[in-house]
Amino acid sequence: MLFRSGKLEANTVYIRRGDTTDTADPDEIAQMGAKSEESRSQPVLEFSFGDLAKRKKLDGAIRVQTRCFEIPDDGEIPGYGTNNAFGISLRNENENLYADVALYLRDVAHLEPFAVVVTNGSRTTAQQVVVRIRFAEPELEVLSPRERRPEPAKDRFGKLMRTDALIPGVSVIHGEDASEVEMELGDIQPGTSAWSRHPFYLGCRTSKQFEAEISISGHNIAEPIRLKQQFDFEVESQRASVEEVIALGDRLGG
Repeated sequence: MLFRSGKLEANTVYIRRGDTTDTADPDEIAQMGAKSEESRSQPVLEFSFGDLAKRKKLDGAIRVQTRCFEIPDDGEIPGYGTNNAFGISLRNENENLYADVALYLRDVAHLEPFAVVVTNGSRTTAQQVVVRIRFAEPELEVLSPRERRPEPAKDRFGKLMRTDALIPGVSVIHGEDASEVEMELGDIQPGTSAWSRHPFYLGCRTSKQFEAEISISGHNIAEPIRLKQQFDFEVESQRASVEEVIALGDRLGG
């Protein structure tokens, strides 16, 4: 390897040209300064999945224990409410309450909510941060809040009102080979953490290990930050009896 011989001069910028060292011209010095300024303006971000209810970050491999319910046939589940001689509900009850409870057990009980949290450890505001999470596991259920079945309600009005269709900031795109979650976090100020306002949901019908591919982008993030996260779901299958479905429905508040 060849080096420029002689004593280094003060106030001179040196660069490598192949195997040799040479002095930088003014244009090259300007480019170095621009790259240095760009590097200083890049926010430094740290990502975690989190438990939104407990406001707790989930570190390391994520392990989940959950139950997947089998439910009685439709013909086995009775109606709910007090009807008069004309078959009309006297108290505006949801006659399908017990059937709704059974479907909720089947479609929701095994789902696990996950939030995301991004911490800005730099002195630069991270602008309009978006987190995208890709799951390439065909047997994995990936749902946004609007896709998750709403909780059962004892009265008709409550059933109509229980919808998550207008929840902003989180969406799921379903493809043939993978599903992608997109979560908008907005600006993240220096030294602060931004949590997703709402969770997304993951569920398996059988025990499974899988990997998430994470991409973090923003207006002043030159290249997306890419990470991976391991998940381990341990699923127990359980059959719900008609009596258990009715008991759950009767315990609902309204």
